[in-house]
Amino acid sequence: MTFTRTFRRFVLPTAWLLVGATIAVSLAVLAFGGDATGVEDADSPTAVALSPTLAVERGEIENSLEVRGTIVIDPAVPVKASAAGVLTHAYVPNGAKVSKGDPLFEVRTTVEPAEPTGDEDEEEPARPTVRYERITAPAEGRVASFTAKIGDEVGEDAAVARIRRATFTARGSVAVVDRYRLLDAPDEATVTIDGGPEPFTCTDLQIADEVSEDTAVAPSQDEEGGGEPASGAQLTCTVPEDVTVFDGLSMTMRIDAGSTKDALVVPVTAVRGLLERGTVWIVEDGGEPTERTIRLGVNDGKNVEVLKGLKEGTEILQYVPGAPSADEGAEFDEGY
Repeated sequence: MTFTRTFRRFVLPTAWLLVGATIAVSLAVLAFGGDATGVEDADSPTAVALSPTLAVERGEIENSLEVRGTIVIDPAVPVKASAAGVLTHAYVPNGAKVSKGDPLFEVRTTVEPAEPTGDEDEEEPARPTVRYERITAPAEGRVASFTAKIGDEVGEDAAVARIRRATFTARGSVAVVDRYRLLDAPDEATVTIDGGPEPFTCTDLQIADEVSEDTAVAPSQDEEGGGEPASGAQLTCTVPEDVTVFDGLSMTMRIDAGSTKDALVVPVTAVRGLLERGTVWIVEDGGEPTERTIRLGVNDGKNVEVLKGLKEGTEILQYVPGAPSADEGAEFDEGY
């Protein structure tokens, strides 16, 4: 009886205390000593080496960009007086179709003589000189919006009418980052209008960061599936005069900005920096990934051409690891 009482009062509580202390120490080790389990930090070289790799292969790249946009009529051109004077004659009525250079109006200009010099021998003062200036059409189109009547005084460069043009422009927008793919863009594009004429070549392709106030147009309603982005680089090209289009038509503009065949290509995810030069990570047997600077060519947004710095079959990381800084002054390996 005495042994049983002693066991319950002293031995059993001591044993439970030891078990509890052991559990507490184990939990502390798990909470604060996790690095000792061998799990590599995500930024360590070993973790980078575990990233998926791929071999450099040969392939072809076609850098073509399709842009959705709208056909817009070109804005009217103001007809300005070439000299100050009185509007004396109109050669054409409002609404007449004219070609560039056709006469539109006549302005009588009076030039006052120079002030007399005080020479008493001068028999009579000089008279004002009158001449007539012809105002011609600055563009082809129809005369519209007369702003002056015969007999009105007009100032130099004052607008007296407008020429409403019948020419059209294809206009669309691309994300600003796509400007990098258009650095070597051609001067033309192919335009397709659903339900319209056959695809045609649109000339004088222009790329700008924003639209000027003179050519800005209100955005059209987006069609199902989304419309043009509200901001970005503006693309415009001239619609040929022999193609029948209408203001407001939706269109798709295709720009072919370069292509290559049988070239060394790598995915853009494997390259840090995609303009002319970039950096990839080479993976060699039993070693850590090493950086290498390469020269780049055509880029279609998914793959990029390698012009120099890699050989076919070279193993590289598929994804750029954690954006480490490239060494300053990295040189190309002349052995490739």
